[in-house]
Amino acid sequence: ADLWALGCCIFQMIVGKPPFRAATEYLTFQKVINNQRLESPEDMDERATSLIDGLLAQVPEERLGAGPEGYVALKAHPFFEGVDWENLRSTVAPTPAPPGEDEAEVEDGTLDLTDLSNELGNLAPATRYAEGSWRRGNLAPAT
Repeated sequence: ADLWALGCCIFQMIVGKPPFRAATEYLTFQKVINNQRLESPEDMDERATSLIDGLLAQVPEERLGAGPEGYVALKAHPFFEGVDWENLRSTVAPTPAPPGEDEAEVEDGTLDLTDLSNELGNLAPATRYAEGSWRRGNLAPAT
């Protein structure tokens, strides 16, 4: 199930939509059961398509990474070409890009966010959305 879920996540990250969509939850489940997912876009990289197809195989034992080789087969897929699996966890994150002309930097190297509230406006707290007030058409910023 984890490999299948990985396939769903990768599909959604690349395509921007979940691989199984329908008008209702029941119909979506029917599409999952029958493996009737959305078609991959024509311009999608063939390595990504191959990876997703391998992860979303209907029979769990046939999924990429579920065979006798285990995750070695998944990690060896061409989609992951260039990934240094041995040093992935120990690798230091890349240095962020220097601030652009419109970004102010404070002397200690941190980003100056004092004008952030002016740029973003008066945003409603996330709790208003969690409580469902946005469903009632109340999208005005909190005051």
